[in-house]
Amino acid sequence: MTEPQPTSSAASTSSAAPAAPMSAAAAAAPAAPLPPKAPMARGSRFVGSLLIVGSLLLGVAALAYWKYHSIQTAIADAANAPEQAETVEAVTVSTTTWSPVSSLVGSVLSLQSIGLSNQLAGSVTKVGFTSGEVVEAGRVLLELDASAERANIAAAEAAAVAGDRAIDATKAQVRALEADLQLAQSNQARFQQAVTVGGVSQQDADRARTEVTRTQAQLDAISAQLIQDQANLALLRAQVVPWQVMLDKKTVRAPFRARVGIRSVYPGQYLMEGTQVATLTSVDDKVYVDFLIPQSVAAQAVPGMKIPATGSVLGPGTNILTVEAVDAQVDNRSRNIRVRTSIADPAGRLRPGMFIEISVPVALPRQVVVVPTAALRRAAYGDHVFTIKPDPKDASKLRVHQRMVKTAGSVGEMVIVTEGVEPGERIAGSGAFKLREGLLINLAPAPPAPAAPSTPAAQTEQSKL
Repeated sequence: MTEPQPTSSAASTSSAAPAAPMSAAAAAAPAAPLPPKAPMARGSRFVGSLLIVGSLLLGVAALAYWKYHSIQTAIADAANAPEQAETVEAVTVSTTTWSPVSSLVGSVLSLQSIGLSNQLAGSVTKVGFTSGEVVEAGRVLLELDASAERANIAAAEAAAVAGDRAIDATKAQVRALEADLQLAQSNQARFQQAVTVGGVSQQDADRARTEVTRTQAQLDAISAQLIQDQANLALLRAQVVPWQVMLDKKTVRAPFRARVGIRSVYPGQYLMEGTQVATLTSVDDKVYVDFLIPQSVAAQAVPGMKIPATGSVLGPGTNILTVEAVDAQVDNRSRNIRVRTSIADPAGRLRPGMFIEISVPVALPRQVVVVPTAALRRAAYGDHVFTIKPDPKDASKLRVHQRMVKTAGSVGEMVIVTEGVEPGERIAGSGAFKLREGLLINLAPAPPAPAAPSTPAAQTEQSKL
């Protein structure tokens, strides 16, 4: 099939070189058509595509051969090259004496601590302390207006004095009447004897008997009056007691030797009943320290037990806590039990309410297996160390093998291992971070041994659980 050829435009004709003038007949004759081009065969196009694809495949094959040859060469070179070894420090698994401790948080309490309040309402007339002052037991700290009570007491005491005087006078009358009665009785006896012998008349004897009766009646009346006066005096004195009690309640005293808190009351201030006047904390040579311990070790805490403890607030060195009491029940939420201990504090460093962190042993010392901290590797799948063993194929070479372990706290720069290694085994120490299973290693020179201390070290080291 022939493809249509585009016709020549007038512009292309005009752009050609000038031709000879044509005759009129020639100009009028039509132009002859151009001969058609030969069609392209389909087979030639298909062959060209095959040549292109073949060229690409040949290039890919050549690249793959080159890469394969390079890898094989590298493998051969690596097989012939000596195995690389890492240098690490070898350490020996050892044991030490360890006592597990628990890090506890306690609160400091004074032996006695109260908020002192007034029992009755009234106006302040006197304040007998300053902020932070140490006061002795019985010292008057506050006085409220008690003028009415004092007046009533004075009136009752004056009436009691008058009553005492009246009673003294009555007692004198009683003594006089007793003497008159004794005389009348003596006269009556003489007159009665005289009547029998006819010395006096019966009328005189009757008069003597009447005198005895009269004197006895007077004595009885005066004695009854004395009893009444004594009862009235007792009633007056009883009336003084409630007024004195009210007067005492309006006087606030220190119940024990203590340090007074910040003053917040002043003379002239009206205080309602039960207003806190001051806080008092006893001044002693020791304080209480309360803290919570797990119920699993509660049975070990008994009154009188001595507990060594350390803490920044307690000062340098080891301090001794003495168990004073253990709470009667375990807390339902935390499952801990409260323990009250005491500690000597002659310098007064510890103030009530202070927050204190202490480390307390919770078990007896025992031998444990330890490894250096640098030897232990921690990972998501578990803690492990690298043990050092001779190469089975060449005993002169050393290789490392991964060993999973279980730990339980630390002792200084050492980690306690409860399972996985045994004392005397050699493991990789410094440099263990760059090891992997079966790696060839070289041992680094051992560091110089530290100088022996001049004083014996403590046998028991403590660590936080």
